[in-house]
Amino acid sequence: MVQLNSRLLMNLGVACTVFTPACKQREVMDRSGVLAADSQGVDGSHPWQIHGPHGESYLPDIFYADPSQNEQVMPLAPAGSKPQIDRLIYPTIGNPNLYIKDDTNGALTWVLRLELPIFSQLTLTAGDAGADTSDKPTGSGGADGLTFFLVSHKGRQAGGEGGQAIGDTAIDGKEIIRLSPTTVTTVPLDDAMPAVFKKRRTISVVFGPDAMQAVAAGLYDVRLEIRKGGQLVQDESGQGVFETQFNAVRVFDHGPESGQYSIVNVTDTQVTIGKSMRGKTLDKLQEFVTYLNGSSEPEIQRAAFMTFNGDLHNGGTPDNLLSGDVATDYMNEAQAIIAILKQLNLPIFLTVGNHDGYVATGQVPSMIAAKERRIGPDLQSVVQHAGTSAWPDFKWENYQSYLDSIADLPGGKHLDLFSGRFEQHAKGASWADSWTELADADRNMILYDGRYQWQRTYGPAYFSWTFGKNLYVSMNSFDLRQHRRTGWGMYTVNYGGNISPTQMEWITEELARGEAAGQDIVLLAHHDPRGGHNGSDFPYYFAQVDYNGMGLSAENYVNGEYVLPEICGKAPGWAKSDAVTLDCMHDGLQEWMRPDPEFDCEDDQRTAAGICDLKIFQPGADPTQRKHLWYSGYQLIEKMSTTPHLRTVLLGHTHYASYEMLQEGDELVPGRVILDAVTQKRLAATEVINPLRGLARLKASVTHSNQQPVFSAETLAQSGVVQENKEFILNFDSAGYKFNRHMAGASRELAIMRMTSNADLTTQKYGKSNYFGFTTFEILNKQDARSYDLPQINRVNFYINRGSGSFDKVKSIDLDRTSRVVGQDKANPVNQTFTMP
Repeated sequence: MVQLNSRLLMNLGVACTVFTPACKQREVMDRSGVLAADSQGVDGSHPWQIHGPHGESYLPDIFYADPSQNEQVMPLAPAGSKPQIDRLIYPTIGNPNLYIKDDTNGALTWVLRLELPIFSQLTLTAGDAGADTSDKPTGSGGADGLTFFLVSHKGRQAGGEGGQAIGDTAIDGKEIIRLSPTTVTTVPLDDAMPAVFKKRRTISVVFGPDAMQAVAAGLYDVRLEIRKGGQLVQDESGQGVFETQFNAVRVFDHGPESGQYSIVNVTDTQVTIGKSMRGKTLDKLQEFVTYLNGSSEPEIQRAAFMTFNGDLHNGGTPDNLLSGDVATDYMNEAQAIIAILKQLNLPIFLTVGNHDGYVATGQVPSMIAAKERRIGPDLQSVVQHAGTSAWPDFKWENYQSYLDSIADLPGGKHLDLFSGRFEQHAKGASWADSWTELADADRNMILYDGRYQWQRTYGPAYFSWTFGKNLYVSMNSFDLRQHRRTGWGMYTVNYGGNISPTQMEWITEELARGEAAGQDIVLLAHHDPRGGHNGSDFPYYFAQVDYNGMGLSAENYVNGEYVLPEICGKAPGWAKSDAVTLDCMHDGLQEWMRPDPEFDCEDDQRTAAGICDLKIFQPGADPTQRKHLWYSGYQLIEKMSTTPHLRTVLLGHTHYASYEMLQEGDELVPGRVILDAVTQKRLAATEVINPLRGLARLKASVTHSNQQPVFSAETLAQSGVVQENKEFILNFDSAGYKFNRHMAGASRELAIMRMTSNADLTTQKYGKSNYFGFTTFEILNKQDARSYDLPQINRVNFYINRGSGSFDKVKSIDLDRTSRVVGQDKANPVNQTFTMP
């Protein structure tokens, strides 16, 4: 068996890299005499985080892919297989590693989470406390124990993807490369660590310059095998222990010359396998990948990697809402997506969107249940046919009991829980004050959560990486609490942006690290924290409401959205105005969400029941004395405005391309917003254009003879929505004294760019054609009056999908970072090229 050197723990902080003295200074002896690191990381990091050699956050949460953090009724992989990510949690297809051979501080890091029965089969030694930390562990890289491979696309075909141990004859050192690690380190268990996390042990494997010297530049899969006698060790289910993460490592001989390189950007693929949208989504993703792999365009050939801005999935299809389809949509979409993305000749960094994180408790809408009683199968048959559940010790009778208990609250019980089984406390510094475990009986026993599918297929929901002198921060802007993300299939009521306090704390630390390191920072997200609608009405935010089912009237809506659009998208009579233009493509309407009134407050502002004391948040006479809920949008705006090295924000969500350039002193949002009568009507109408959301907002529902609620926008009193909006503005007026809104920093500018959808789901036009496709960014040094010497995104190239896999470059824009560019201005170069919806 391979012997593991336990001398050096993982890279826990910005200063703590494998080859620096800072790590040695943090080492202590544990009770068994094994040299390790103390539980608190360096420079404010936490023991559940892993940072890279340049301060990037490889893993803000090493437990993200643990089964205990991704429990749901439905399985996350087809019967007889395991999820794409199980034991090898970094690098992955959506969170790859960029290794530069001439970077003397660089290291290729793999992170493993092994369950105890597997971990116990490995031979562990304490090692010599006086040894050099870069010493190669005894036995590593051999035929048994932990075995590590890099596999090229060609190597996959030679046997580097199968379910058997890679044969010695296939290991040629070129297409299939066995790596010998520089250090293999284990994380000691902390007494205060939650018990469920102790069921797996964390191992950090580092390949330094010597280990990587003979690896040719190129794109590789990473493959882990655990062997005994040359064969794969079997786990408790009888499956061989191996794992392959596709396109997870790109090796470069040299870093970007003078800091210059290019990036391919794609967003909003919204892949669905449903008949009505497959041709518009899944097929378009395949066309894009095929074109990209064969393109001779110089900026594509020069691309170092790809970025993605959310809505990889669709999370369902409008033409079939039966339980058998809805319950398996995310899993089936993931299988189709991985089959295409693994073909890419570039690594891709994936950012989460709202369609990637929808949830269902399992409350089947009445109209669907009635149909299933006639034609079947019902939800019970679907769940039981699926086999092994991802929920621990699943029993149908327990699930049915849970469903009965939430019959009047189909969105689920209200919990301060974003995902997993822990309430997390952003300001905690230790296990005890950061993680509060909820018992199974106290949680929502959900049918599925798209975020779980994401974490077991692509990687963590947020992370960062560096390349050259740039820091890229990928955030999850659909970080709503689990019960706020519920619906049925792709139909839900809250799909705007939000960030949890825990993630906001991480973003704050990440931006501070980039600022201190003097890196140019690019922020990637799906939603715009400025809120509003179609680039205006900043910062109007939509309220978080409870999903209350579909109701009978929604049947026409969900059946007709893409077939008979004339039956939906009509403003209610009280909101009709020449200025009101609404359609069925409603996802872009919700840009950012208001606080959750139950939980978005400080701990000392809560009642004994653990929810916010709303009495203290009523507007008072003296603005300086007003209390306000915690607004994630305001907090993110403050970070954007006060981080001078943050110079570019890349967004998705709205399915159209747009471009703004703000300058020093500009407001990101105004200090106060007063909605005129027309705007009040328009924004109130957007609250109810989706009848599922309208039903949720209806104060006094109208019922049909069978007592099922029937929603009509005409029955939702105008005064209720508009009055709530007025109260929101008063609340904003109060909160406006609490955060910075103006661009700070000498000669500071901020480019905010939205990208069009890769799918044929956009209303933006290029000439007479729907504008959908992708974008390339060129990172260049630019000498101008700012005297800013870091490379930035300074040129943007727009490509349109012409059909049948044909793409044209339709526009190149050199960004003038010294000039102010307004989003709605006709002189804006993007507006001169494409229509605005």
